Amino acid sequence: MIIDSNLLVESKYNDLIYFKYLENLRDAIVSSQKSWIELRNRNSEIMGLKYKGGSMEAMARNIQIIADTKNRIKFIDEIE
Repeated sequence: MIIDSNLLVESKYNDLIYFKYLENLRDAIVSSQKSWIELRNRNSEIMGLKYKGGSMEAMARNIQIIADTKNRIKFIDEIE
């Protein structure tokens, strides 16, 4: 079997570029996720203020967390 050395070099180069892309993507998602968690928690706090001290406070906070999480899942699914 004869392998064209130019193809082999090109393949390694393309694999390295793709690997770096995946590494950068992973790092960006991890960083974004940390920020998003803070935002999600703050959104939950805001929704809880509407019912502060009442029996609906916890439910309102959880509903907001669920809504934000569903939206985040859609966003992450669309990345790749």
